[in-house]
Amino acid sequence: MWNTLRHILDDDELWFSLLRDMTKTFKYQTVDAEDIFNFVNEKIGIDFSYLFDQYLKQVNLPQLDVLLIVQGDSMKFIY
Repeated sequence: MWNTLRHILDDDELWFSLLRDMTKTFKYQTVDAEDIFNFVNEKIGIDFSYLFDQYLKQVNLPQLDVLLIVQGDSMKFIY
């Protein structure tokens, strides 16, 4: 899940800043998953609840559906 989030952000400076800030903010505290998720959403300014839900609240693995349509010289890729 964290690796997916890092790739979605595609910004290592932001990613490592997030990790540093998270460890500083929650140092010596007992936290739950919602505390971490709220922190990430607030720090980045984007609601990633869909990502956390997919990885942690769904019993089925995510499935990527891919369709390639070739018409003459053109191709359309749908995912």
